[in-house]
Amino acid sequence: MNAALAVAKVRYYAERLSFSHRWSTQQKDQLYLKCWTEAAKEVEASIEAGHRNLLRITKGNATTVVWRNYTDLDGPATLRAVGDKRYVQRALARERIPTPSSFTFQLSDLSEASRFLAEHGTCVVKPLSGTGGGSGITTRICSQRELRIASKKASGYCRDLQIEQYIEGCNFRLLFLDGVLIDAVERQPPSVTGDGYSRLSRLVLNENRSRKKQGFQHAQELLDIDEDMAATLKSKRLTLRSVIPAGESVSVKTVINQNAASENRSALAELSPHIVQTARQAVHCLNVRLAGVDVLTPDPTQDLQAVGGVVLEVNTTPGFYCHQHLGSQGVAVPILKACLSDASRRLSAIGERSPDASDHFVEGLSHVD
Repeated sequence: MNAALAVAKVRYYAERLSFSHRWSTQQKDQLYLKCWTEAAKEVEASIEAGHRNLLRITKGNATTVVWRNYTDLDGPATLRAVGDKRYVQRALARERIPTPSSFTFQLSDLSEASRFLAEHGTCVVKPLSGTGGGSGITTRICSQRELRIASKKASGYCRDLQIEQYIEGCNFRLLFLDGVLIDAVERQPPSVTGDGYSRLSRLVLNENRSRKKQGFQHAQELLDIDEDMAATLKSKRLTLRSVIPAGESVSVKTVINQNAASENRSALAELSPHIVQTARQAVHCLNVRLAGVDVLTPDPTQDLQAVGGVVLEVNTTPGFYCHQHLGSQGVAVPILKACLSDASRRLSAIGERSPDASDHFVEGLSHVD
């Protein structure tokens, strides 16, 4: 399996060098520059662009640095811990928060993953840690062959993999800041609309051309023709050669991250208070300040336990893109206010520290081996 892992790594690096990845990177840089610039203007702060798209935002004596959707609100240890899906699921399980059944494995031994697949019927394979934005994930896996292919793909991102039970339902992202729900959206899967004569492959190509032309205002990623697309189309008894009737829309992927802006809509008014409280509990037990909680449920008006819904993931560097939906004021403003407030408190703490106390502290450190 060492050869298979090497091939997976080669594929991973090839993907990183692809036009699709480079285009997406450019769109994300433009999106976050826009978000933070507008937020800085709203709070009357100055903003300065630095090296590699770092942004330095200052109001008064308080300064914070942001990079895309990365802030200083949660420390590196928290980011590392919550970036591990196994850690998160164990923490949520202790609080009896519903999550998909799952199992951790490696490409070198698929035996237990194969038994898990046989038990649950349809599954998802993803890298255990170190990724975001749906990278390396394949959904709707039903066969041993699909398991092998998905595992090879995911191994390019992380040696440790996770297979989990596939859950049907609508995908919701709840965004929390210091325990307060600041936005919630339903993220609908990427889709194309038929014209009655073009094959699906042509419809996907046309959609990507539209995305390239309109940029991040329309979508921040191109649609990849990959294992997830093949599995999604197979579940609908379609292939890339299928012709879709005029006016009929078809979901072409299950991994949600490549959807368009128009495929995100506000869900604040329809989510059950039970779902909001469960998501808040997930954030609390992980000790996270800024978090995007992904929920899958067939009925957002009901408690998750009652309808078989789950908390899918908790993201500590949640993307802003899905929150730029029609009518939304964006989420960067409250996040920036929290960052600047933290910076101001740190300055106050430093100013209140007496010189004598500081001298004693440094002197004490000099005696430590």
